[in-house]
Amino acid sequence: MFRFVCLCLSAALCQMVLAVSLCAQDSPAGGSASVATAAGATARLNHADLSVYRAADGTLQPIRSAADWQQRRQQILEGMQRAMGPLPQRNTALPFDVRVVEDRRLGAVRRLTLTIAVDSVTDRLPLDLYVPAALADTVTGENLTGVSGKKTAAILALHPTGEAGKRIVAGEAGRPGRQYGLELAQRGYVVAAPDYPSFGDLGSYDFAGDAYQSGTMKAIVNHLRCTDFLVSLGFVDGSRLGVIGHSLGGHNAIFHAVFDERMQAIVSSCGWCPFGDYYGGNVTGWTSDRYMPLLKTEYGLKVEDLPFDFYELTAALAPRTFVSVSPLEDDNFDVRGVQKAIPVAGSIYSLLEAREKLILMTPDCGHDFPADIRMQVYRILDQTLQHQPDAFEPDYSLELPRIAATAPADALRTFEVAPGFQLQQTAAEPLVTDPVAMSYDEDGRLFVVEMRDYSEQDKEHLGVVRVLQDTNDDGVFDDSREFAKGLSWPTAIIAANGGVFVAAAPDVFFIRDTNGDLQADEQTLVFTGFARSNVQGLINSFHWGPDNRIYGSASTVGGTVTCPVHPERAGLECRGRDFSFDPRTLELRAETGGGQHGMSFDDWGHRFVSANSDHAQQIVYADHYLSRSPVASAAPPRISIAVDGGQAPVFRISPVEPWRIVRTRLRASGLSKGLVEGGGRPAGYFTGATGITIYRGDAWPAELKGVAIIGDVGSNIVHRKRLTADGVVWRAERMDVGHELVASKAICFRPVQ
Repeated sequence: MFRFVCLCLSAALCQMVLAVSLCAQDSPAGGSASVATAAGATARLNHADLSVYRAADGTLQPIRSAADWQQRRQQILEGMQRAMGPLPQRNTALPFDVRVVEDRRLGAVRRLTLTIAVDSVTDRLPLDLYVPAALADTVTGENLTGVSGKKTAAILALHPTGEAGKRIVAGEAGRPGRQYGLELAQRGYVVAAPDYPSFGDLGSYDFAGDAYQSGTMKAIVNHLRCTDFLVSLGFVDGSRLGVIGHSLGGHNAIFHAVFDERMQAIVSSCGWCPFGDYYGGNVTGWTSDRYMPLLKTEYGLKVEDLPFDFYELTAALAPRTFVSVSPLEDDNFDVRGVQKAIPVAGSIYSLLEAREKLILMTPDCGHDFPADIRMQVYRILDQTLQHQPDAFEPDYSLELPRIAATAPADALRTFEVAPGFQLQQTAAEPLVTDPVAMSYDEDGRLFVVEMRDYSEQDKEHLGVVRVLQDTNDDGVFDDSREFAKGLSWPTAIIAANGGVFVAAAPDVFFIRDTNGDLQADEQTLVFTGFARSNVQGLINSFHWGPDNRIYGSASTVGGTVTCPVHPERAGLECRGRDFSFDPRTLELRAETGGGQHGMSFDDWGHRFVSANSDHAQQIVYADHYLSRSPVASAAPPRISIAVDGGQAPVFRISPVEPWRIVRTRLRASGLSKGLVEGGGRPAGYFTGATGITIYRGDAWPAELKGVAIIGDVGSNIVHRKRLTADGVVWRAERMDVGHELVASKAICFRPVQ
């Protein structure tokens, strides 16, 4: 059993697809019906075949025009009503009888909570009306129905499943990413968010006591009435209306818009797939009182017998803008079914010369409506509804939860190590906090740099050097002393000359204890000028070289470095270079290098470095040899040697951090600047390689000597590679198939240097 000795480190996409229309000769999913039948026979329509309609004589006739399609569309509406119950005649003469319950400001937006009459004065629909900033000082609960003036676009925001009902779309309940109602109001829309029967203020709704055959049809009637109310407001432009919803709200947005052609833009997030693709064709989930019980009682849960399907409903939205947000990992509505249905609906959009208005987005996530997708959707709504949005910055806090730290006593249980190895904890809080570099002295004491001020606290000087001792020789540190403090962003340390050299850009100090109390009483500034413009590119990785000099990495920011002890010496330019110095004379020298974080030697003096996204690199030659000729040309001295690539796959076992997911999606969508790595994947490859060590000891078997050990803070792993000479360069090949040398489930495990 081989052992690691370590410190417990406790701190420190969507793809948018415009689906392609089926050609006339393509056979849509679900089969195709014959074009004609015997005279007088009533042909059965295939829901997945939108190339035909049923003529008055019962025969199937090809759809060749918009007029033909309108006949099929009417048959779709009839099919919906066979499953949902009939759509009753709307009583447009019934007064809305608006009753305002609450008038509240949410920042610049005003929210009016009210009820309106639907079927009768006693049949009340609770809803939140969001009034945007431009109208918030004018429109109040007292004058709501009397205000007129410049008209604005309006949105019907339908909530997902949840007891809080309409408040979910304000971000006040439910899971993150559902606050689209409030966000659209913040963008300048008038927004109405009603409760669905059995949720919110309709939580005790009695389905058995109403006149409807399904909760779905009652909701459709409510949403039609809510739209009527929106149109009646003097500040709403009834020609610029849209509907948006997630999950429950997603399919109800479709249902509503099929019946209500006033809706010019429809957005369904995680709201649908063909019935045959819903849990493998098990449509039981659609049959409760709040949905469509007739699917069970009249049609026996048989998908092939159901009177409508989503192939038809999505097509029935044409030629209006329809955006389907269908995540790749949605466990409710299978994206593969959506991907089958969209081209079928696309044939009708093409017929109506509106193919570009059918939009499919497939983010790489579960049953969610992520921020970057919402922002893209809002832009489509703005364009479709000719809306000039108010300045708006989304609140990502709901999608960025705080992640609890792992207690030191539980830390080891989060690790998995390669067979034959064992991991031991030698120090943890409160003995040490935020360690980023360490060095043993000649007496076996461990000096540790604590970078407590990573990453934003650049002026507080919170960095500490701590010395740890094992006083009873049991292999576990039990004594901790604060050796030095008041450092800003300390990142490197090495024991030498009875003290320690400590890097805290822009400075390098020599610090020592002269009276044996393990507290520094002498601190000398030996070098200064290392840049600190990027906290992820600071001076790091002090190591002894084969020539008894101390080597370090100037990282990505470099600097012009001087020696205050010897002011007569010229400054040394370190940009794109590493450096070394003599610990006795402080003579400083530039070295070939340029890695970001991490550096190590093998037994023969070959030097290896690493960078966040290029984890294994070799310094092939010293570039000062080229200085002899001003016209010399040569290959770069620093090369990538990983056979599987600089951003090689890794096998993390920790959950991917929410911030990493959000950042990747924002970058991939173009909503935020930054490099899109890994093909738009947030994790699963080297993103934060921050240290490379060539194993040169004798505690492990001899065949492991010379192995490269590489930490990746972004994936919470320690990786290893076998180094093999290939001429004058080396090849670095993965040793562990399908796993890592060390991996932790805790994201606070961040191995460096």
